[in-house]
Amino acid sequence: MVVAGTDAAAVVLPHVPRQLIAPRAQRTDIAAQVETLAGGPPSCARS
Repeated sequence: MVVAGTDAAAVVLPHVPRQLIAPRAQRTDIAAQVETLAGGPPSCARS
């Protein structure tokens, strides 16, 4: 006997780890971009 949804679970479950990791990778990339922007020269210098 096969439980309903077993085939669907076999298709969906392999994608879950990547979906959980993606936001962490995006936060890491954004943090690096912010550090680069914050560490650069000011965009408006006053004399």
